[in-house]
Amino acid sequence: MLTIDSLLSFLKPGNARAILFWLLPVSMLLLLDTYTIIVVSELFGAYLTLAVSATVSLSGVFLSALSLNRHQRLLRRAVFLSGRPDRMYRTIAASFTAGLLFLGPGGATAVLGLLCLLPVFRVVPGYILSRAFRDQLSQVYEYLKMENAGHVSATAQAIVQENDAVPEIRGKSDDAPGSGESD
Repeated sequence: MLTIDSLLSFLKPGNARAILFWLLPVSMLLLLDTYTIIVVSELFGAYLTLAVSATVSLSGVFLSALSLNRHQRLLRRAVFLSGRPDRMYRTIAASFTAGLLFLGPGGATAVLGLLCLLPVFRVVPGYILSRAFRDQLSQVYEYLKMENAGHVSATAQAIVQENDAVPEIRGKSDDAPGSGESD
């Protein structure tokens, strides 16, 4: 969440260097994408190149959105089953990174985005992002646990209200134990 403190933290010299350090590879990828678009458009024509680039980008964003949706459901299920879903966080972070990479204009970012969707290669971006947002992810975990607890208790209350009659327990007598009466 963006607050005044978090926005002002970007002005600190150490944070500014870190941001520029992480933006350098992004700018290099965008330059590489621009160069590949220029070279490919000279070979196959500008319209075909732009059409293929747009189709690949839209398809990749759609695939990463499907992956995000699937892994978010698995995350909720893992939290419901009382597991600590660190691996799920990394998978969701890698799917999100893939979606961002597919928004790039050319082939280099599309290839990297596709690699981020593959299980073998999603470890690196997932680990980097989950490590960077460790505190926020623990808050997400606590929120999901509370959400599940509220959902379970609401479901249990709905079931109890639906079945107002107290179930009859068979085989149990009303007499106190040891009173001498038996069936």
